[in-house]
Amino acid sequence: FITTTKPPETDIGKRLRISVHSPVALHLYDSLGRHTGPIPNPDQSSDLQLFEEQIPNTYYWQIGEGQYTGADGATTTTIELKGLDLGTFALDIEALDGGITGTTTKYQDIPVTAQTIATIQVGENIAPLLKIDIDGDGKIDANITPDGLTSEDLSGLLKGLVKTLNLSDSKEKKLIKKIEKLEKELQKEHKNERMEKRKTVYAFEKIIKTIKKYEKRGILSHNDAEELMAIIEQIKAIVVE
Repeated sequence: FITTTKPPETDIGKRLRISVHSPVALHLYDSLGRHTGPIPNPDQSSDLQLFEEQIPNTYYWQIGEGQYTGADGATTTTIELKGLDLGTFALDIEALDGGITGTTTKYQDIPVTAQTIATIQVGENIAPLLKIDIDGDGKIDANITPDGLTSEDLSGLLKGLVKTLNLSDSKEKKLIKKIEKLEKELQKEHKNERMEKRKTVYAFEKIIKTIKKYEKRGILSHNDAEELMAIIEQIKAIVVE
């Protein structure tokens, strides 16, 4: 049949398209607890990655470092990201209606560790809020909106990163104090904007200097120190732009 009038809109054409890049595993859960995403391979001698698609009308693909999934956009879906290594991740969520992209939510350069668990609920009339437990202790370290990292989010994430490094209490407290100083600098409102930026840069450099010192003394491994400094440099580039 051909008609000159547009058919009434239904929820059938509403879809979510989700992609993530970097060292995390991407999982979807619906309100009934059904799961779509990677699952453990019972054959420990095999290097094949298995996955399941329990949620109706969902899919899961993995291509290189990228993971891609889709779900019904008219119902509430929980996205869960489980960290696999120290690094940063990028998450893109597209809402489609009839194949046309409506809104796109992006999270870029978010720190992650092998203990990190990040969750976000998506669906109609839900404000996107990415909740991150960076050190896997069951406490949320940051609630990140698409607008970006706040000074409080930044401090929470960096403190969580430090707690995953297995430092002694004294060394851990020393680094956390420097992070708290950075947070205070970010919260201040200086009349001289150039002076504000200079103090913030100096606070970042103090953290990096301490990490280098720990690496030199063998307190941190070379790989951990390099990865941690790379993450801090990425965050610094975003904050001091």
